[in-house]
This record gives sequence, C-alpha cells and structure tokens, in this order.
Amino acid sequence: KENLNELDRLKITSIHSTDPDLAYLFRHIATHEVAYRSMPRATRIDLHDRLARYLELTSVSNPPLDVLAFHYEQAGNQEKQREYLQKAGDKAKASYANETALEYYGKLLPLLIKSEEKISFHLKRGEIFQLLGKWIDTESEYQAALDISQQINMPTSIALSQKSMGILCTAQGNLEDALNWLQNAFSTYEKLEDKLGLSQTLNQIGAVHW
Repeated sequence: KENLNELDRLKITSIHSTDPDLAYLFRHIATHEVAYRSMPRATRIDLHDRLARYLELTSVSNPPLDVLAFHYEQAGNQEKQREYLQKAGDKAKASYANETALEYYGKLLPLLIKSEEKISFHLKRGEIFQLLGKWIDTESEYQAALDISQQINMPTSIALSQKSMGILCTAQGNLEDALNWLQNAFSTYEKLEDKLGLSQTLNQIGAVHW
C-alpha cells in the first residue's frame, strides 16, 4: 500500500476506484508498457491466465468475451482463446455488428483445427459478406466450405454449402445458376432423408421460380 501511495504521489498512477475494490490506473500508456515488459514472461503468462479465470468466475451471466479472448491469447491457452473468439464473433454477428464479427472470425481462423469447425467458420463469414453485398468474398467463403465438406465427405455440410451458393446466386439475379445449386442441394438432402433441409431448399427453389 505504501508503494502504491508513492506511485500516486509521483503521478505515475492515480486511484481509479475505492469501492468495492481499491484500483489504480497508470496515467500514461508508456509507463504501463515499461512496467509490463519489465516483468518476466512467465509472470506475465501467469497473471493473464489468473485474470482470465477470475473474469470467468465473476462474470458468468455477461462475460467480457473479447477481453477473455485477449487474456487467454496472452496466456498461451489456444483452446480458451478459440472458445471466446468464437463466442465474441457469434455475438457480434447476432447483433448485426458485421465488421466486428469479421474481425473476430479473422483472428479465429488460424486457431481452428477440426474440419467441421472450419466449415462452420466459412459459412458464417459467407453470410456476413452476403449481408454486406460483397459477392466475391461471399462466394469464396461458401466455396471453401464446400471444398472442405467434399474432402471429408460430409453430406450435410455439402448440401448446406450448395444451398448457400444457390441463395447467393438468387441474390445476384443469376437464377439459372441458383437453380442448379439448389437442385444439387435438394438431391443431397433427399439421399439424407433430411426433411428440414428438403423443405428449406424447396422453399428457396420456389422463390427462384417466383
């Protein structure tokens, strides 16, 4: 406490709050950086990890997703970093903060390991690009999802990617291409006996004919 009071007297830090917990802030970012970089790397990693776990325990109902992703990144915990980047991206996407969602998803891609996760990632990014009217980027994401789905022979994802391509072509006014993609998706769903997928695809085919 004496050291903290001395830092305050020297105007290096200032009291941020006294209630419910006493907290200090650095007055200048340069001082903050020097103090941070002066710590041994092992100490920094430990502190980031401890802070992230503390935030998880104390903010269960409304966790600061981006902050948790950052601290777990600094702690070298890729599994947790991946979890919170995914949640942060999904939350931003759900609230139509599209550019923010793309930023989170962009950080997430290098961390993905499972093919199923990569498929979901590309489809989500494609949906956002489509909302933004970025057709080339949208097609690239849907095609990437389709390629991975075919590589691992995952029919459900193949059909979903084909349907997404059909929806994209419909939005662009390429109705013949749209029907081709949607018919392919319909055939795949038919083999899977997926009634929900069939009904959604038929609905989209009907929209194209309309």
